[in-house]
Amino acid sequence: MVHTNPAFYATDVAFYAIPATGSWGITAANVSQLRVYRAFGVERIMLANQLLDPSGLAWLADELDANPEFEFSCFVDSVRGAQLMAEALAHHGASRQVDVLVELGSDGARPGARTIAEAREIADLVLESPMLRLVGSAATRARWGTTSASSRCPLWTDTWGGCATSWRNWPRRATSRAWTR
Repeated sequence: MVHTNPAFYATDVAFYAIPATGSWGITAANVSQLRVYRAFGVERIMLANQLLDPSGLAWLADELDANPEFEFSCFVDSVRGAQLMAEALAHHGASRQVDVLVELGSDGARPGARTIAEAREIADLVLESPMLRLVGSAATRARWGTTSASSRCPLWTDTWGGCATSWRNWPRRATSRAWTR
């Protein structure tokens, strides 16, 4: 049987591929995919983007509040992005923090922090926010094309070589669940 409905593939991945491969969870690119995966019971989702849409953040806040087992994280690529997320979540009255990863970028690429100072500024804002919780940093191979990340983005090497250690040294909020499993 050939399925042409994209929703079939989402359900196929959610119900068969994740348990069968022992995957930790699934990555979504946008709110529509996030909502489809949740509708089919996926409990661990990483949105490989910022979520800045107030209605999407309101839906996410309600989903997190209603489902304590749901684990969600997304990228944050700028101070302004972190501020907008926090403001929308506070305005909606979210009771659970949203886990975020500081996105690392490179020159010529669209999103992400370009320097360690910029990454730390974003992370510091997240650490001060009652609406957001810093869980790490992230980058995608697509940001640098086919060449190695370290040759195109010095921040990648600097971050994983030294700054990654410093994430651990920053003040932490008390949390009842660890991100790494």
